[in-house]
Amino acid sequence: MELVSNHGVPKQLITYRGSNFVGELDTQFYRNIGVNHTPATSYRPRSSSQAERFNQTLKNILLKLVLRDESNWYNHIWKALLICRMMESSATKFSAAELLYGQRLHTRQSCIPLSDEEITDKDLESRIKVLTEILPNMRKAGYENISKEKSKQKSIYDVNVLPKKFHLG
Repeated sequence: MELVSNHGVPKQLITYRGSNFVGELDTQFYRNIGVNHTPATSYRPRSSSQAERFNQTLKNILLKLVLRDESNWYNHIWKALLICRMMESSATKFSAAELLYGQRLHTRQSCIPLSDEEITDKDLESRIKVLTEILPNMRKAGYENISKEKSKQKSIYDVNVLPKKFHLG
């Protein structure tokens, strides 16, 4: 529910086949809000490879954050998620935050608070331009970059694939 209230209704939701995702009430909820729910096949990492890869990245970042204090790893999850959202994807060439919000996330190092007097009409016009022109172009470029990357990965994979020969009988 938090996902919908913060970001709107997703077009597709990929989950595992746990009872808390595929029950009758859940299925009805997905139908009511217009979500294409796709449950992933159990024990088949390829069906949820993006989630599995993200989990691996998150785990590696958490391991580095908790080197000195492993017992309180859960206190570092928010930092690990922030790092993930700020990391540039090798496939899209943008961070998740840039593709979602149209700008890099502001952190303590990059953010100087502005007073109301310092925010001008030019700032508002600039933000509107980002949202209406630059963000759609960034998303389009990200989509094109990921398509190129998929094509490149397919070419590498296809080199080692041998055609299967089928025989009658």
